[in-house]
Amino acid sequence: MSTTYLDRREMNSANKVNKLLTRKTIAKSCHTDYNFCMTMLSFRVDDAEAESLHGWATKLGIDRSELLRVALHRHLARLASVEDAQIWNSCHSATKSSRCSK
Repeated sequence: MSTTYLDRREMNSANKVNKLLTRKTIAKSCHTDYNFCMTMLSFRVDDAEAESLHGWATKLGIDRSELLRVALHRHLARLASVEDAQIWNSCHSATKSSRCSK
């Protein structure tokens, strides 16, 4: 049985190449590569909603997770705009009533 020994430089180079190949293979096979940090969320949905999600993702040509990210972002933006409108209305009505009372 013969054993091949690598010196430290060769071993470091081989490890770097293996890591790069592994990262590229993983990124292409099952993960989306992002340049920023994200938090993973997990939740349960009805079977019908899961099927609908899959159907829309397929029609749009995107991953289900991408569709969920976009939908969540849009919904949170809409909720924030509703909240902003309520704050504006309450400030506007308070200002208007104070002007009217003078």
